[in-house]
Amino acid sequence: MKMLHLPPAARVQIWTKHFCPRTPSSAPQLQRYTALLSSTGSRLPTSLSRRYATVAIDNNAILNKTTQAPLKDDILDHTPYRVSLVNAARKALDRYPAEKTERDTVLANLQWCIENTAQFPDAAAEDRFFWRLHKAISSSDPLNAIQGIVEPAIPQLLDSKRKEQYAHAPPALFQLEKTPVQLHNLCARPEWGKKMRLEVAVVGNVCTFRLHLNIPGMADERTLGVSRNKKLAGQKAWRAMLLKLDATGVLPKLLSVFPPSSADANLAEETELDDVEEDIMRQEKNGMFDVYNYAAKFGLVPHVETCVVKRRIRGSASPKACDVVKVSIMLPEQNIEVVSHGTTGLKAEISAVLAFKRAAEQLQMQHDQVSDAGNDFWSLNTSTAVDFIEMVGRLEGQSNMKFKRESIPCLGMNVNARQLMFNGEPIGKQVVGWTGREAEQLAYLTAAIELARKRPHVLSQFATSQTQGSSGRVQILGKCSAVETGLKDKTLEIMETTLLKANQAGLSDCQETLTAISHSVAKPRERRRPLEATDVTSKRLLEGLQRFEVDPDAIELRNARAALPMSQYSSKVLDMVSSNVYSIVVGATGSGKTTQVPQIILDDAIRRSEGGNCNIICTQPRRLAATSVARRVATERGERLGQSVGYQVRGDSNLPQLGGSITYCTTGLLLQRLKWNADDVIDNASHLVIDEVHERDIFIDFLLIVLKKAITARQLAGKTVPKVVLMSATMDKKLFSAYLPNEVNGKSTPCPSLDVPGRTFPVKEKYLGEILDEMTKTYPKEFRHLAAREKDDTKDYLIAEEAFEHADVKADTVTGNIDWKRQDDYNNPESGQREEALVPIALLVAAIAHICKTNADGAILAFLPGVQEIIATEQLMKEAPVFDLDFSNEKAFRVHLLHSLVPPEQQREIFEPLPIGCRRIILSTNIAETSVTVPDVKHVVDLGKLRQNTYSPVERVSTLQTVWESGSNARQRAGRAGRVSNGNYYALYSCKRRETMSESGLPELLRTDLQETCLSIKAQGFQESVSSFLSAAIEPPAPEAVQFAVESLKAIEAFTDDEEVTALGGVLSKLPVHPALGKMILLGLVFRCLDPMIIIASMYGERALFVTPVDNRTLARATKQHFNVANSDHIANLKAFQYLRQYSREANQWSVRQRAKTRLIHYGAFRSITHTAKQVAENLIDTGLLDADMAENKDTPEIGGEALNRNSNNFDLIKCLILAGVYPNIAVKPTLHGRSFRTASRKNIIPHPSSVNALTKKDSLSTHQHISAFTTLSRGTSGDTLFMRECSLITPLAAMLFGGHLQAMGADEYVVMDDWLPFTFEHRHSGRKIDAIMEFRDAKDRMLNGVFKLLADPNETDTAVNVMEIITDGLVELLEADSEGRKKEPVLFRQTVKANGKIPREFAWSNISQLYRSRNLERMEDL
Repeated sequence: MKMLHLPPAARVQIWTKHFCPRTPSSAPQLQRYTALLSSTGSRLPTSLSRRYATVAIDNNAILNKTTQAPLKDDILDHTPYRVSLVNAARKALDRYPAEKTERDTVLANLQWCIENTAQFPDAAAEDRFFWRLHKAISSSDPLNAIQGIVEPAIPQLLDSKRKEQYAHAPPALFQLEKTPVQLHNLCARPEWGKKMRLEVAVVGNVCTFRLHLNIPGMADERTLGVSRNKKLAGQKAWRAMLLKLDATGVLPKLLSVFPPSSADANLAEETELDDVEEDIMRQEKNGMFDVYNYAAKFGLVPHVETCVVKRRIRGSASPKACDVVKVSIMLPEQNIEVVSHGTTGLKAEISAVLAFKRAAEQLQMQHDQVSDAGNDFWSLNTSTAVDFIEMVGRLEGQSNMKFKRESIPCLGMNVNARQLMFNGEPIGKQVVGWTGREAEQLAYLTAAIELARKRPHVLSQFATSQTQGSSGRVQILGKCSAVETGLKDKTLEIMETTLLKANQAGLSDCQETLTAISHSVAKPRERRRPLEATDVTSKRLLEGLQRFEVDPDAIELRNARAALPMSQYSSKVLDMVSSNVYSIVVGATGSGKTTQVPQIILDDAIRRSEGGNCNIICTQPRRLAATSVARRVATERGERLGQSVGYQVRGDSNLPQLGGSITYCTTGLLLQRLKWNADDVIDNASHLVIDEVHERDIFIDFLLIVLKKAITARQLAGKTVPKVVLMSATMDKKLFSAYLPNEVNGKSTPCPSLDVPGRTFPVKEKYLGEILDEMTKTYPKEFRHLAAREKDDTKDYLIAEEAFEHADVKADTVTGNIDWKRQDDYNNPESGQREEALVPIALLVAAIAHICKTNADGAILAFLPGVQEIIATEQLMKEAPVFDLDFSNEKAFRVHLLHSLVPPEQQREIFEPLPIGCRRIILSTNIAETSVTVPDVKHVVDLGKLRQNTYSPVERVSTLQTVWESGSNARQRAGRAGRVSNGNYYALYSCKRRETMSESGLPELLRTDLQETCLSIKAQGFQESVSSFLSAAIEPPAPEAVQFAVESLKAIEAFTDDEEVTALGGVLSKLPVHPALGKMILLGLVFRCLDPMIIIASMYGERALFVTPVDNRTLARATKQHFNVANSDHIANLKAFQYLRQYSREANQWSVRQRAKTRLIHYGAFRSITHTAKQVAENLIDTGLLDADMAENKDTPEIGGEALNRNSNNFDLIKCLILAGVYPNIAVKPTLHGRSFRTASRKNIIPHPSSVNALTKKDSLSTHQHISAFTTLSRGTSGDTLFMRECSLITPLAAMLFGGHLQAMGADEYVVMDDWLPFTFEHRHSGRKIDAIMEFRDAKDRMLNGVFKLLADPNETDTAVNVMEIITDGLVELLEADSEGRKKEPVLFRQTVKANGKIPREFAWSNISQLYRSRNLERMEDL
């Protein structure tokens, strides 16, 4: 404030002229002020100086002329008069019996009032204040007397000061009841780095609230509030702090977050209300979560303010102004400020959210430098905030969380305000939400951000735990309740004796790290060589082709080939392929691309007398396709299979003669051949045809990377390279052509492509809007009734699809901005999945009925996502007439179900002719897209959905999701309607949905476990890092998924620390199973139970061995229980496989198929597992780990013979090795009477309903703490439940010996595995038992380390083998002793088996079959 220094006479002159007494009573004050003005040695009181300065400044020009006095900024804050009052008050309070902090607080409040008396509305009020103050100081109770004056004055002065100096601040900041929350939020900005301490003490009926605020470099203040009411005491302390911050000049700095606004309390007439459409309201109902989550990524918290303001109607007087809601969102660190107004609070909020999103996207588009508070803040969001806070609480030994709740009225509604109190202190900002739950979730997040800024090391741990245990939804759980081991003294003696023997036999004293290998440890496979010289072969092939072309018996074959569209494009195909290393052929359905392109290339080479140099490899995604196409092509060439055309798939091959050949093989098998000898494959192949590339499985993407790198390297080395042809019926040509460019005149250009039409009829497409119009006009009441059915998604689906159709922004619009949808799905994966999971069964049934009513003929093919929906559709069709059509009448309609569980004989019924007047309706999964072709289909109804299995390698959770199909899926489905005549395609989704569909589905490389891929990369000798290699993929996987796979391979010692392959990794890379399960196979070799481990590992990735009839799950459960001898799905599957394998040695193939059918064993899965197991055995022979005569033995079906399987009936040992293979997939039932399990990071997990360990409603609860080892976690289609797939109950001893890291805790009282699973021991000998367990496990690990070292350096084999035998025998004896000492518990009916492993009588096949025949399902359920 400026003060004009004038001579005394000039002061009196100005005072007399401009300050007249307002009332007669002010005359004494006038005399006092005149005296002060006349004095040269005194300063004016604050009130007089401010009035005087105002007048002086207004008359500055005149005064300068008369006095020449300059303006200065040197007014002191305290005049002697005020100082004297403060000192008098201090002396009076010092004599008062109260604690010093309370006296200081009262004095500070008084001093603030004295300094701000100029804010009184008039001089009279100011005079009354000072007059009462004099009396209070001299009273007998000065403390209460001064408080009685100050308390009423503060609100009055604050309100006046707010209007004058803090007009842009929130009004609630200056209101006593709201000051605590508002001031706390104001101080909670991350950049202030504030520390706050609260302390509440109650003595008698008096509550004392102490507050200490420390903002480094700004404020370090203490205040106190005293009252009989605890809440009021806190409010007084906070308001005292507000006054101190104002007096010290800190408050203006804190309020800098609120830029001055020119907006008046009553809005201007031109202010427009923001209206939001209903569909946008639904889409953005959780939009505020997006705003807070966006800010949280940067360690920031947005400031959100909601208030009611007046909006005047144009041309109306202010009394007619209406109330509207104003919502403002500010993120000053990124210069984002948006304001929105609405007739309701929700509309205003959503409008503000949309404006915020636009501002954030624009900020990113402009490439502004957006400050990131730290890389670890990505782990905080509304879903993980509470987990982080709980983690902080556990680390600090206390976690008392409760909310401070408040309800705020807003236009007739109450909004919920929440602030988290953490261990008694407010943390984070107070936030408001339309529901209490919403406010609490946001309050958790603001609190988590504040805690994370104070404890960055904890945030780092939290982020690491998410990377290791989850994908954005980790549950950081505490330690589990302790598991009692129940170890007896006999086990202690066995361990100590075994350790002594092993040390005497030469057990290594330390465990050495496995080193990298410089060359493959595998023996090279024999190389196939041509049977004759190339020129001789070329001549022979030419003569054969010429004979075929004139053979009258082959005229039909030649005409059939010539009629295919691809044959008409043969010259274009040859020109493109011969001129380019890479080329693309897009052949529509029915064009003949798969069968004709390889033949066109081979026949051209033969005609040019170069047939002997032409060897074509054509890959197919599936084994069935490779074998069937090879047979078809051989037939078209008039040859037997194995001449110039052959195939090679896993477990089966019929290779052609080298030189002028076409070999059809699976993509995975070609990759396997490249592993063994890439140069041999490329040297001998003239053409590589990669078919069905649109499927984008992991083999296709990996193969393209390998080929691209290998061809580039050979080109640089001057070597020949094969021609690579990509083929598909539908693919993203732009994506693939850019990925595989050709070098033309030294320049890189996208590879060319050729489009070939198919041999199909026109198909008319109809979309949801048109279909609905037809049905609602024709059957309005019937359709409305059908769509409104309970437990049906039709109503919700139609609402969602209509909202999508009318959305302003296209779903696939790529702007390079924030993907708010993806961000929301990351924080709440289920929220995004639920809308995709909607399957409108009633809509589908209505569409089928509509087609039957409006079209006279043609079969109807309907595509549904899964078996469950197919069954539900059939039930709805047959339970009652639909549009007066009775689908249960088999004379008029024949409904077929087509999915993977339908037996082949039932599938063949689809192709059988129907009686006249009977219509065929097929309800199918996507199996009918390509695998099965129904000839008489004219109408296709497509829901646009399919099931997709997505595996999170970081989270180790497999999710079977219902997702939208891709554009290629839609075209394939539509094409099914035009095979025999003109057809119709009824898309039960909007036209806009079709436009926004991705060209192809999510590549498997982005949704699968990458461990096999990463190991294969290094095993093939690529020198670059795995992440660098995979970054060259056409669509690279997420870096964290790659890193997790690499770390997992290091954990099993397949990789060294610098990502080089160890000898163990070299062996694992050759096995056709997951690396962890490959190590499990090697453990089976070591512990002499090889055959079971090979079989169990070969089942991974295959379809389920047991068939589950959709209409008889009870029989399926009882059947599987027949093989349940060890409370283990793995061993139940093993026993079923061994049972059928033994039977196959005694019976013919037909009998084996029938036996598999009666036992509900999938014969195809059985054969596939058999082939994989044989391939594993062959690879073990190739690597020198298994003798050829031991792989197959006429006396026993077991792989490895008796010597390597002497422990194959020890189920406890087998389960130990299963645990070693699936670790860290281990779960424990934490309570004695619960049903669910938990892992280190997740809870509420249950065995899958198909598991032998699953509980049904009729099962009694177990009273034991079971531990389960499981293959993988899977999430159901609803997304709400986590299931353990393929689980085995294990003992505590198995977990301690083959599980995670063990650490002794306490005074050798218990051990903890991986910091979460404690094991306790009986007090007697507990210390010795813990030492023995730790030492035995260490000895086992050192033994295995020595065995694995032999893979690279086979020295001292005898010593290693002797130690291995001692540890193995000791382990077997230890497990048997532990089993004998453990209580036998009838956990479930399905686990009440005899100790010798025999099946109970009630589960004999005769009983099950008899019950099945009699349909006594109730009795079966009782069993």
